[in-house]
Amino acid sequence: MATSLKPRLRADTCPLPDLIVGQDVSGRWLVRDAGGQIGGVFRDRQAAERFAAFESGHRQGAVRLAPLGVRIALTGPLPRALARGR
Repeated sequence: MATSLKPRLRADTCPLPDLIVGQDVSGRWLVRDAGGQIGGVFRDRQAAERFAAFESGHRQGAVRLAPLGVRIALTGPLPRALARGR
């Protein structure tokens, strides 16, 4: 009797997100991805950056800091200033 197994995704083939670290209008530190699928609120910038680095697999360039004065939110579209390619 043959057994059917679902192929497993290897850890190195799973897509990892690009994440943005920034503050919301209340000054809280947030992390989110462009699609709004991953994110959270953190007590300080260091905690937000640590989470983002872990979630993105510590890939170089995968974590971006929102420019000074640009506010982010956990939901909704990203501000234009954060569009990739700018």
